[in-house]
Amino acid sequence: MKIFLAKLYASQYKEIKIETYHRAERRYKPDLLATDLREEALFWGECGEVSEAKIQHLIAKYSNTHFCFAKWNIKLLPFERMLDKKVNLLRRKRSAPIDFINFKEENKRSIAENGEIIIDWNDIYLRQWPAV
Repeated sequence: MKIFLAKLYASQYKEIKIETYHRAERRYKPDLLATDLREEALFWGECGEVSEAKIQHLIAKYSNTHFCFAKWNIKLLPFERMLDKKVNLLRRKRSAPIDFINFKEENKRSIAENGEIIIDWNDIYLRQWPAV
């Protein structure tokens, strides 16, 4: 899932890295991270399970960071409702978007024989909470 997410955001964040630490965050490690020249987080991706406490902490602390929370083939409504609540609490304090991606089961076959990732935005479910 991390590779698929990196593929989707690669054109937007050229320096995206998988499984790397963010120097300003002692508590949590991102699954994907893109930083600027000052090492401020531009993009932070979380794949799979993520607690509500972690989501709350991250979106409150990093108001200028574009977040994406990605899941495999889950029921959309419960997770979206939880994100709605978290985002609405902080909406006026955030200057970057928050995305939710739900990969479909068939997306697991989106790797060509040569190893190329063949997934694009039309292949997935995307919900966005835009920046204010």
